Amino acid sequence: MPMDDTRRFSRAAVEWAAGSTHAAPAARKLAVGVRMVVLVEGVSDQAALEALAARRGRDLDAEGIAIVPLGVR
Repeated sequence: MPMDDTRRFSRAAVEWAAGSTHAAPAARKLAVGVRMVVLVEGVSDQAALEALAARRGRDLDAEGIAIVPLGVR
């Protein structure tokens, strides 16, 4: 899943979880390439996990892993 799609999925998933009914179709459509979702508290946690993954040579987008910060609206 390309980085832009991962970011759009994250935003749509958070909005959907917050009760937005218009975000549900977008989240479902963008979730096609997602195999795993990791929920974190905020963007600093997201950045830390993405940096750690990069340091270990992992490509989260290619693996279908989306890190979703729940504190972002």
